[in-house]
Parts: sequence; structure tokens; C-alpha cells
Amino acid sequence: MRKLPLDGVRVLDMTVAWSGPYVTMLLADFGAEVIRVENPRIFPTSTRGVMPRPSAQAVAAATNLNMSGYPDLDPGERPWNRSAIFNWHGRNKRSMTLDLRQEHGKEVFLRLIELSDVLVENNAPNTLDRLGLGYDRLAERNPGLVMLRMSSGGLDGPYRDFIGFGSSFEGLVGLRSIRGQPGTPPEASPMSLHMDAAAGTTGAYAVMLALRRKRRTGAGGLVELPQLENLMHHIGEVVLAAARGQDIGPLGNRDAQHAPQGVYPCAGQDRWAAISVGSDDQWDGLRRAMGAPAWAEDPRFGTASGRMAAHDELDERIASWTGELDRYEVFQRCQAEGVAAAPVTDEADLFADASLRHRRFFRPMSSPHTGEHEYPAHAVRWSGPPFRWERASPGLGEDNDYLYKEVLQVTDEEYERLRREGHLSEDYLDAEGRPL
Repeated sequence: MRKLPLDGVRVLDMTVAWSGPYVTMLLADFGAEVIRVENPRIFPTSTRGVMPRPSAQAVAAATNLNMSGYPDLDPGERPWNRSAIFNWHGRNKRSMTLDLRQEHGKEVFLRLIELSDVLVENNAPNTLDRLGLGYDRLAERNPGLVMLRMSSGGLDGPYRDFIGFGSSFEGLVGLRSIRGQPGTPPEASPMSLHMDAAAGTTGAYAVMLALRRKRRTGAGGLVELPQLENLMHHIGEVVLAAARGQDIGPLGNRDAQHAPQGVYPCAGQDRWAAISVGSDDQWDGLRRAMGAPAWAEDPRFGTASGRMAAHDELDERIASWTGELDRYEVFQRCQAEGVAAAPVTDEADLFADASLRHRRFFRPMSSPHTGEHEYPAHAVRWSGPPFRWERASPGLGEDNDYLYKEVLQVTDEEYERLRREGHLSEDYLDAEGRPL
């Protein structure tokens, strides 16, 4: 049987929220053994749900995914194992529990470091250093360790100690200043998770580069990924404009070069199609798609500058055409004439999408914690062996027996000592060690 690229690589996952877990999900997909090291005495509100035990009433009344994201709106006996946020990126991983604030926990962790190839973390910058588990100490125990640190603003400099989430740092980068309708202030800009998604893929790429170097030289190393700086590469045109002293500001659904471009109403309630014309040839294609109406022969519309100047008028004309048609018909007519267009879809549309179904993008996975559900499959396909689709997201501490007894090979006596000290648990614990 052919091996996957990361077969035999062991990754320790100490990540939260989305960007870090996305990195380790990709590494697990590509064959790595990924072990989540989770503290049962600290509930991660950005990873396994908003709170340990939300009531069924609170879940049913919630309007955001963090609170409402439980199968059938049922938080169940152990809600942290049923959270949609966690299950989305937890596949193919294992979970062990360990309290790194205790000296015994630190020593066990260092033994695990000796047996591992990679550590990924995206906590507040001083989290591991405060525990005495910074890179230098870890490298003493394992010089071949690759450690990816995904801080917000870097490990040094004025932003070193900044903490926050991608949605807040998007404002610092400037993304919020260009997103939204013209004239709207940045605080009115809709929230996105662009920073997390961007850092997830870059982080996996960075780890694989470091592993390739290790394979050639035997040396591990510290890999730094400041998520704020990574996001800057996604708004290059804004950075260039700023260098020229220009402020682009929000353009809504329009573009600085393409005209017409917009999201236009279609037949039905809240149904829309996006259309973008990037050349004179595409304008001719849109005219044909619309049935060559007489108004489209206006010479003002024959050039990009003319169309840009008449954008408001064109929007009205195009909307009068799209408003009579189904959004998918607009999509098909435009595409048939070489015009960039697409229907605006929601989650239900995507789950029913014929192309995604044909390509088996959504695949079922069964879990003892959530039942069977469909999840987005691998974004990358290749001619090698299939990427992993083996295990659903692990319950908290689900793999304690295997990881402690078979990987770490602790004695029965030490295992029981770890249990007494509160390291081993399938529940989150309060300060007294009682299940929450």
C-alpha cells in the first residue's frame, strides 16, 4: 500500500479557534498522526463551544453558530464533543488530556516532545513561555522538533503581546476598511474569518517545508507565522494603493477595473446573481446573454471607461433583466457567452449543488458523539493514494489509554497517579477536580 506524504510524522496539536486546528487537520489529512493535547481544567471557548454546558433552551434560541452548532440543537451529555466548530476541523486526530500547569504534567509533555516531530500552537504569545515550555527548552529535549508558532503579530516587535481573533485583526490589517458598501464606516463592515482560513493553509505549507528541510539535514527549527502579516498578502492592491498615497475605501460589489460588476436581484425572494465584466469582449458576451437589447448598443458602453462612468445606469438596466430570471439561468446564460457570473448561494444550496455532489465534495463521517453527518472533504486531489478520511473528531481524552500506555508507555502506577492528579478526564473539570 502506497504511503501518504506525512506517514510516520507525529504532530502535537495545541491549537485553538480555527486557524491552528485547520493547519493540523490538513497535516492529518496528508497522513500525519495528530495528537490534540488538551487541558481538562481549562475550557477552550473558541474551540469546543461557547460554554461547557449550554442549556437546550439557550441553544435553540441562539442565532450564531458557536452557540447553536449542535446536531439537532441538542448539546447532549458532553457538549464539547458535539460542537460543530470543533467537529468541522477535528477529523483524523487523537485527543489526550494533560494539565501543563502541574510539574508532573510538564515532564510527561516533555517526554511526548521527545517522541514527536512537530508541535503546532496558536495561543497567546506568552502562553508556553509562561509555563516554561518555550521553544528553547523543547529543542533541548528534541533538537529535531519542528515548532510552528502562529502568533497574531509576531514573536517580537510592538505587536508581540497582542491577543485577539482573526475578525479583530482584520481591522488592524485594513481589510475592514475596504469591505462593505461605499460610505460605510469600518465598524459596519461584515465580519469574516479570512485571516483564519488564510493562516491555516499557509501554516500547513510552512510545516511541510520545515519537515522537508529536516529530512535533508536532520535539523528541526522554530517556524514563525504572524497571521497579521500573512493576511497582508491577500490585499496586495490595497497596500500598493497606500504606497501611492491613495485610499481605496469600500467599493461594495464593484471593482476598480471591471465594469459593470455587481450582485443583481433575480426572480424569487432574496435571490441574486453575481456578474463581472472585465473586457470589451465580455461586454459583448453579456449583451448577447441579455438578448442584445437596443439600449446596450449605446456607444458609451463600448469602452471600459465609458461603462465605468455609466455604472449606475448599467446596474439598473442589468437588474431589470436579471429580475425576471432564475439566478441559475442568469448564471448559465452568462457563462455560455464567456462572462464571469455565478448564483449567490446559501449553505442549503451548496449541499444540494450538482457539481459538488458529482465530485463527492461532501462526504459522510460517523461519530459516536454526533452520529453520521456530511462534512467538506479534501480540497486537494492528486494521483497518489487517497488522503485520509478515517476518524471523526475525537471526544475529549478519548485516546488517553492508547497515547499514555502505548506511545508514552507509562506504567500502570503512573497512569493511576496521573488520574488522581486530574490529568486524565473525558469531562472538563472545576478547580476541585469535579466534572463541570
